[in-house]
Parts: sequence; C-alpha cells; structure tokens
Amino acid sequence: MTSDIINVNKKLIKMLLNLYSEKTNLPVTLYFEENGEKPICSDLNCPKFCDKICEVIKVENGCGKEYSQISKKKFGLHMCFAGLWCYSQPIEVSGKVIGILVTGQIRLENKNEESKQILQKTFLKYHINTKQSEELLTLWNNVQSINENVFNKTFIEHLIDIERYIIIEQKRMDELKSITVHAVHEIILPIQSIVANAEYLYTELEKPEYKDIAKDILEQIRKLGHITENIIVSSKNKDIEEYKKEFQRVDIFPMILDTINLFQKEAKKKGVIIRDPIVTNVPFSIIEMSKPHIKQVLFNLIHNAVKYSYLGTGEVERYISIVCSSNENFYCIEITNFGIGITPDELSKGLIFKSGYRGILARDRSRTGSGFGLSTMKQNIEMHKGCIEIKSKNLGSGQKIDPYKTTIKVCIPFSQPRRNKSEKTKNIVDRR
Repeated sequence: MTSDIINVNKKLIKMLLNLYSEKTNLPVTLYFEENGEKPICSDLNCPKFCDKICEVIKVENGCGKEYSQISKKKFGLHMCFAGLWCYSQPIEVSGKVIGILVTGQIRLENKNEESKQILQKTFLKYHINTKQSEELLTLWNNVQSINENVFNKTFIEHLIDIERYIIIEQKRMDELKSITVHAVHEIILPIQSIVANAEYLYTELEKPEYKDIAKDILEQIRKLGHITENIIVSSKNKDIEEYKKEFQRVDIFPMILDTINLFQKEAKKKGVIIRDPIVTNVPFSIIEMSKPHIKQVLFNLIHNAVKYSYLGTGEVERYISIVCSSNENFYCIEITNFGIGITPDELSKGLIFKSGYRGILARDRSRTGSGFGLSTMKQNIEMHKGCIEIKSKNLGSGQKIDPYKTTIKVCIPFSQPRRNKSEKTKNIVDRR
C-alpha cells in the first residue's frame, strides 16, 4: 500500500510538504511504516542544528533511523532524541497506519531545561566529544522557540490537511485497483475458453505443422492466463489466517515441470536450454500450500530466468539450471541463469523487492516488465512462512558481453506451523 503512494505521488507529496514548510516556517517529513522506505522531506527550514547532529552521529536519512522506532505512544507532541519538540500525525487508511507526518524540530518556551537534559544524554550515548558538543549546543540555542499553544493551534491544522490529501489519494488508487481486477475477471473466461479450444485442436489435428501452431497458441494463452491469475491473486487483501483456509497438500514437482514446459519454446528461440531439474535429498515433494500463490511464484521464477538470460550462440551455450532439495522441514528450489544481473547495492538494500522497482541493469533494453514480479513472489513466499535469497555475480568485466550468474533460491516449509503462531520464520537459506 505504501509503495503505491511513493510510485504515483512522490513529486506531488514533496510539493505539498514544501508548501506547508513555506507557510509555517517549519520543516516536515513523511516517514513510512514500510521497512526500508526512504522518507519524503521538505527542502526548507530544517535547522542547521539538525543537519549537524545527523552528520556527527552518522544517521542515514536524517532522523529516519530514530523515527523508524516511533511507537503509537509518541503520536502527537513529543521530544525527539536531540531535545527538540516535534508533532507526529499518523496517516491511517482502512484501519492501518501506513505512514507518519512529522513536523516541528523546535524549542518550546519554558521547556528548555528538560530539552537540554535529553540532548546531554544523546551526547553521552553517541560519545560526542567536548568540542562537538559545544558547537551543537550553540546551534541548538539558535533553533526557533515557539509557544506551545500557538504551535498546536496553528501548525497542526495545516499538517492534517496534508494527511487528508494522502488518504484521499490512497483510496482513489484502491478504487482503480478494484476496477482493474474487475476487468481481469471479465477477461479470464474467454481465456479459459481459448485454452480449451487450443487443447482440442492440439489433440485432434494430425499434420505436425498444424499441431505445432496449436501448441504455440496453447502455450501463449496459458501464459496470458497465468498473468491474469497473478493480478487476481495479488489483489486479494487477506491476512494469513484467511489464506490458511485455502491451503491444501499438493505435489509441487509436477507444477515445476508444467511451468518449465510453458517456457521451453521461448527459451529455445533465445538459444537457452532449460535443463531438467536435479533432485537431491528430497524425501517427498508434497507441500501444504495455497496452490495459486505457489503457481505464481514458479511462473515468475522461470519467466524471469528466461527473460533475463543472454542469447545462446554456437560458441557460447546458455542454460538455466534448476535444483530441488530439502533443508530440515523446507522444500527448496534453486534456479540459476546467465545474463542480465542485479547490482550489489540493489541486493544489499533490498531494492529489487520493492513493488514497481525495475533493476538498473535491466533498464533501457528490449525487455518489458512491471517491476512487481519479485515483490509479489516475496510476499507469497513469506505468506507460506518461507524465505528467499538472491545472489548475482558478474563473471567478467563487461555488462553486455560477460553475463551475470544469478541464482534465486526459495524455500517453502512442507507443512504450516500449527501451535506456536508467534514463532518467527527460520532463515534456512544460508544453511547449506
């Protein structure tokens, strides 16, 4: 939900924050509840003290590191870690807090002693030396001081106006999403009909050239069916307990083979070989799952492996390897391809899992994509209490000639936990 706001309205939100800052002479920032999301800040009126203390204690995104720990108890007027007073206004949509608007960074009249005590504790916490402490204290004394009643009556009202806008825009986007899903539901029936007709033609036709045409139609329409199912599955906003009601015990290996067959012709056209899956140390392949969601994971895994592979040539063989294994109570699928890779920065910061994000190396090329594949895949895997790991290594010095070896490993538990619901998922990907 948060990502939708960032992707569509980031510039407009920035403009609103700057307008607020111009009118009130105060800085304002929108922090997101979603982990890893960079806050949106106004460009105006940030006290020099704030810039300096963030520089000294090496805090990323300004005060983002501290404000990411804001609890509901700190909503409203409160003192920050640097002894300045701020006001936090939560943005709530459909009963869920999606972000926090924070304004202020001021001193309040008659509360300077209390504020200085907090500031001194911060100096001690971050081991700030005497010279830096004196410089910071001078800057702190230059921060504007405001009467508390004036602050509450004047500035908070403008802050709430911004909150209203964000909520309205979020609801508008939810309505657009609902319209899209409705349209997809209308498309799915004719797709199913075409699939049935293509299957009939493939079965009944005798001439090989006609069978090949029928098979090609069947494969392509099945891909389109998967894409429409992806949209429908991704649009369902239900919690894990609701999804568990749909879980069933399914053999995942035939699902893997079916997905491979779906992309064999596309891979062959690129000169890429999808090797037969290697199965090691797997007692069985029956998994408790939501079948539509795992189908979506497998589709995205193999689709990406084919799409981002470099073309095979007579001199260079390109292939995709698939290894199925077990690790404790998890069924693991490891897919490796050679082609366009993922940068270390994108991996370390988790950028590739952001909804709508497309990899830097995949841009400006003849490859279409929405940037939702890995994000949706990660959500589906975590919904099953599983985990995902991606490694991408450049095998040479050039990006166009020398490919990256990219491996995606997903691990899904054979059975869903029954008793201890609070138990956190074990990250077993690193265990080899």
